[in-house]
Amino acid sequence: MAYQVQYAEEGDAPGLAQINTLSFEGRGLLPQLFPEATQDAIQAYKSMYTMKHFANPQMHVLKVNDPSSGATVGYARWHIPESLSPRTNVPVLSEKAQEAARDPVQFAPRPMNEALFGAFRTLLEESRKKYLTEKDMMLDLLATLPTHQGRGIGSTLLRWGTSKADEWQVRIYLEATGEGYPVYVKHGWRPVEEVHLDREKPLTYLGEEVSDRFDIIGLGLRGIGISSPIKCDPEYENQRVSLWPSNQTELDALINKYANFGEICPNMTGPLVEHMDPVSAAKDIEAIRQGFGDEKLNYLGLSYGNLIGQTYAENFPQNIRTLVLDGNMDHSTDLISYLTVKSSTYESELKLGEALYAATKGDPSGLSDTLAFSSSSTSFQGQPVSHLDWDHPEASLVGLQYQDELAGTMLPHVKTGDDG
Repeated sequence: MAYQVQYAEEGDAPGLAQINTLSFEGRGLLPQLFPEATQDAIQAYKSMYTMKHFANPQMHVLKVNDPSSGATVGYARWHIPESLSPRTNVPVLSEKAQEAARDPVQFAPRPMNEALFGAFRTLLEESRKKYLTEKDMMLDLLATLPTHQGRGIGSTLLRWGTSKADEWQVRIYLEATGEGYPVYVKHGWRPVEEVHLDREKPLTYLGEEVSDRFDIIGLGLRGIGISSPIKCDPEYENQRVSLWPSNQTELDALINKYANFGEICPNMTGPLVEHMDPVSAAKDIEAIRQGFGDEKLNYLGLSYGNLIGQTYAENFPQNIRTLVLDGNMDHSTDLISYLTVKSSTYESELKLGEALYAATKGDPSGLSDTLAFSSSSTSFQGQPVSHLDWDHPEASLVGLQYQDELAGTMLPHVKTGDDG
């Protein structure tokens, strides 16, 4: 039987959500994410989440209908960079659908296992950072109604994408479940890595003894991850400019890139961009503390969590019981002191060593910049934080060249500074 591939629209979302939940039902992930939700509630959430994909001009949401009944029985999401094929047929969404596209997680059933949700998203994001380039196509999802599996519907949706990849001479990246793996191998894909999601690890991150004595509460920072992530134009993020310019032309390109960021991202996100600083995060923690009974706070800060903990202590010192920071650093220090503190661990113990080791195992991502593949990419979610947290005096070419030489002296292996 011949099947026709069509673009899906907003009205198709409930049917796509049903296919999604039923086809992956055997994986058992959704009941763990939403332990008290009915299947209807999960499907309603999936339907709202689909609006995020409809609103993305690089995401092509396709469907296949049963010729006899007219019902949608399979669908796929193909991510195609606009540099390969500029999209002209983005679906027109209703006002409610546009709201869901901006923040679909607000419609998620509660309670929600946010630790597991975050671990799953992180697993996908890390794999994509390793293997995707800005020119690759990606099969984001492929699902067929269980009653119609084995009839060639999945293959039809695959051929839609592979024909375009052949035409443009580009690669296709995808993630496969164990059930779908044989299908993709049959169509010519080869595995590059096998990954596993430890569904229990997010729940016991700090160990059973700590978990038994304390309620573990993780704050989803504003504009990052599952907390209504900021939106920006991926073309901005993917512009490659030198952070340490050697001439005025390169300096102008650097200034223009971040000037565009200062305009485009707030326009796409709204006022949230101006409130992602550590003081705002500290106030969020204080609100959570009060909401859980106004007891003294026990705080563990790792990496950027150090600055948030430091800021909380500066603003609410009377509310702290214990404060543990793994590597505190004074933002107000001078440049030489900052580089002196940072250089030894950066080169000998942490980032460079990890990056070089990963590169020997076939993963060079630690030695390269990440690419943004959508308007909600994690690759630029930290940019507003950096802009708000650090003092940014007006830069001159001579001043930046001095900093570059200083960083190269303090960090002899890396031979340059970073954008912090």
